[in-house]
Amino acid sequence: MNKRKSKRIRRPGRRIWPKILLLIFLAFIWYESDRYFYVRHLECYTQFGSCPEKITNDVSWLIDYPLLKPLPIKKVREQLAGLSEIKSVNLYRRLPQTLVLSVALRKPIGLVGSQVLGMHVIADEEGVIIGQSDVSNLPLLMDDTSPKMGDKLDVNKLLSLHILGRLSPLSASRVIGKLSGSDLTAYLSGNTQVVVNLSHLAPNWYTTLQVILDRSKILTKIPRIIDLRFSSPIVTF
Repeated sequence: MNKRKSKRIRRPGRRIWPKILLLIFLAFIWYESDRYFYVRHLECYTQFGSCPEKITNDVSWLIDYPLLKPLPIKKVREQLAGLSEIKSVNLYRRLPQTLVLSVALRKPIGLVGSQVLGMHVIADEEGVIIGQSDVSNLPLLMDDTSPKMGDKLDVNKLLSLHILGRLSPLSASRVIGKLSGSDLTAYLSGNTQVVVNLSHLAPNWYTTLQVILDRSKILTKIPRIIDLRFSSPIVTF
């Protein structure tokens, strides 16, 4: 006897309907999530704390932005590009409804300007001019030029500011520097002048200076000029 093989007839609908239902479910989830995951809280921070009000006001349009869409980081950076004190900007999601704006501000290291005029420009650690100030405890590099916002100092002026910054803890008053060619003269408290050559700056110049100042305190003699431009420092009382 021939055995007839029974064939099962599969209906196409049995395989299509689960896929259709899955697509409907995913579309519903996407629709609901797009309505729910949007910016309700905008937080802005710098390395020094909360962002200045002028930054948060400029990006207030981010409220109600859908968080599941690509973040508009390029637009935000372009909008804040005019603020020279900003070094970098990043955006981060904090679901379900918070957008975090992380701003890295430039760190001021000193002032540049004329000693006669009251207003000086502020330079950061890269030599970028980030603002103006008429009163500050930061070291001052005397200069007759007038750098503008966003300008960058040359190598010698930037190095001078870094040196003046290192000298600040050694002085009870603001350290003022004057650059002549590659020679930098720094004026400390007590009418003490420290002279260094930027082109031939000894690696141990700061340690040498500390030893000289410590000895002068023991001898109760305040040096008038400490010249560190040579292999052996010259101290004048």
